[in-house]
Amino acid sequence: MRQLYQATAVPKMLYAASLWFTPVYQNGSDHPLRGSMGVARRLSTVQRMAAVSMTGALCTTATDVLEAHSNLLPTSLLLQNTCHRAIIRMAALPATHPLYIPIRRAAK
Repeated sequence: MRQLYQATAVPKMLYAASLWFTPVYQNGSDHPLRGSMGVARRLSTVQRMAAVSMTGALCTTATDVLEAHSNLLPTSLLLQNTCHRAIIRMAALPATHPLYIPIRRAAK
């Protein structure tokens, strides 16, 4: 079940995440969270449903316990990891690639 989730659901959920996802952050301890909160919350719900079905646990089990037992990354880390990999791929483009110059300009 985990392999099916990782191979089909995760790529569909995170398609082009490097374009639409804004990392969740907080300016200070008394400020609210900012970023793509709604999307992250919805993806967490989907991942929680998958983790419950993978483990056969009760629906009242804590999400972090479900993710640990089903060997899944938390949704926030999964999104950050996906965006980080995309940035690394863009930074490693050869100088002959058509997007090399626009990406270098955007990095400055």
